[in-house]
Amino acid sequence: MQRAPLSNSLLVKICGVTTVAMALDAVDAGADLVGVVLIPSSSRCVSNATAHAIREALAGKAEAVALVASGVDASAMQCASTFDTVQFHGVETPDELRALCSQLKISRAMKGFSCTPQSAQLWDGCGLTRLVLDAAQGGSGTAFDHAAFAVARATLKTPILLAGGLDPRNVAAAVRALRPEGVDVSSGVESSKGVKDPSLVRAFIHAARNA
Repeated sequence: MQRAPLSNSLLVKICGVTTVAMALDAVDAGADLVGVVLIPSSSRCVSNATAHAIREALAGKAEAVALVASGVDASAMQCASTFDTVQFHGVETPDELRALCSQLKISRAMKGFSCTPQSAQLWDGCGLTRLVLDAAQGGSGTAFDHAAFAVARATLKTPILLAGGLDPRNVAAAVRALRPEGVDVSSGVESSKGVKDPSLVRAFIHAARNA
């Protein structure tokens, strides 16, 4: 698995897009990464066909990320493996994640998890492209305690995307607190569940990059 090179520019990932138009709006607003969800339990889950169309539309414009979890069906896993990066967001162990990446020939993998200093240290040693530090319930709009995590963050070697409860009003403070390589947002830029608001996406990206 490949690590992502460190960059002086803050990366922004807009996650949980559900249409091609939504994905392209995110790119137009300045997103570096755009994520689709292939986990059936999520209200933002899209079909394999929609995921494929979004991936094709993003080619050459932004990094396309597919979110999966151990236990999703084989067709969804296969679809995810065609994306630039696969983000695992389930209860996978490091060994299970390595096995899935080997089986599907996934070279760029990220892991999203409920952030504690212990969980971050566990995944930091797994050779992942990035770590996605999230709240207890991903996509819920709930933040974890950034200030309490700041000391532990300094020991991590893997690039991190900060997620969990971010929105245009609080992202700048979160970036200043943890100095992540990037930020990841879903519900914080929505007008309703699964519907991204272009004005909120633009406000989020502006606030994040001007922190």
